[in-house]
Amino acid sequence: MDDFDDRLMSRQVMWAHTYNAYERLAGGESGPNALADLLEPAWLEFRRTGRVPGWCGVDLLRGWVFYLTRADRHGGRYSLSSGGSAVVEWQAVLSRIAGHPNCGAGDRPPLPTSQVVLPTGPFSTEPRTHRDPVVLEAKQHRWFEPHVSPINLLVQEISRTVGGDVPYVDPDCGGVGARVLLLLEAPAGAAAHGSRMLSADNDDGTAANVWTAYQHSGLPRLWGMHWNAVPWYIGVPGKIRAATSQDISDGRDWLFRLVDLMPDLRVVLTLGNSARDAVAPTKDQLETRGLHLLSAKHPSQRVINLTKGVAREEIHAAFIQARKLADPDGGG
Repeated sequence: MDDFDDRLMSRQVMWAHTYNAYERLAGGESGPNALADLLEPAWLEFRRTGRVPGWCGVDLLRGWVFYLTRADRHGGRYSLSSGGSAVVEWQAVLSRIAGHPNCGAGDRPPLPTSQVVLPTGPFSTEPRTHRDPVVLEAKQHRWFEPHVSPINLLVQEISRTVGGDVPYVDPDCGGVGARVLLLLEAPAGAAAHGSRMLSADNDDGTAANVWTAYQHSGLPRLWGMHWNAVPWYIGVPGKIRAATSQDISDGRDWLFRLVDLMPDLRVVLTLGNSARDAVAPTKDQLETRGLHLLSAKHPSQRVINLTKGVAREEIHAAFIQARKLADPDGGG
């Protein structure tokens, strides 16, 4: 497998471990042997016919891929890293899960970018639509659609590692297929504790100004993806604090994990001094990947008011430039 396939496999393995089949199917300490007994009929049929049995439910299928990851890790008869029959079995089961009629959004495995179908809308026609609880709940149920699932699984990993509140990304963004990464300093309370996602549709002034910048520039929502130099909420509930140099340093490693998930990325647009300074030490590394780096003022209403609207013009100009640089035809 090439490097991108290796990265895809890593994301799939991470996803497989979100379902602990020892506990959910096989009863705790006796898990490995009990799980193997449950899977034996499916294995026998697969080896006889080369097909995943149609009678397998989603839970059994997820238990199957979980078992494969554990067997690979502990050096059993399977080896996902060396290819061969184990990978054929792995891909067959993942394909069956993705196409199963009872597969929920959270059950879908990460797919190759070429197989990811982006949403077609409708998208919001005005800012702050997340104030509507019906709209918000519908979005939250889509957090693990294929185009955002790898990134939102990364969000869960960050949350487990850091222990903070890390917002998911909006399913109405481009996700792994995005071309422009919009980077701010840290999640606002409206994202971390309100909608629980990074979105131009959030019910706060900064998000509303970003929504307007999309409209003014013509940058398609599916070309954009929102992130923060510090992915987790910093401060106490109701009062965010400024990011420290240690916060920025800790967040930088996650930025490169994110970029690895986005093969079509062309532009990193930093919004605000903190985001710009966070990316500055990695400028050469990002440009080596073929990425264009742009910067503009922070889109908060406070900054726009203090600059008497100059910041708004700068942000809109940066969005227009990002759209042009991200356009595969070069014109926008």
